[in-house]
Amino acid sequence: MMEIRPKSRKPSMIQITAAMIRLLKSFVLEHVRSISIFEDFNEEIMAALRADKPSYWDDEFYDINTIRIT
Repeated sequence: MMEIRPKSRKPSMIQITAAMIRLLKSFVLEHVRSISIFEDFNEEIMAALRADKPSYWDDEFYDINTIRIT
């Protein structure tokens, strides 16, 4: 006679993968939100710098891609 065992309570690989994807998605969404806040902040700073710059400075000096706040 065969012994009947209860089903294992361990999560399947699919359940583990789904949980990892949910965790990664929530992390990425939070990270993207914080990046967008800093992007807005950078734009405000760059606008203030452009308004204040002396006339002899090149626009290249204030390139948005070279000045970042991290």
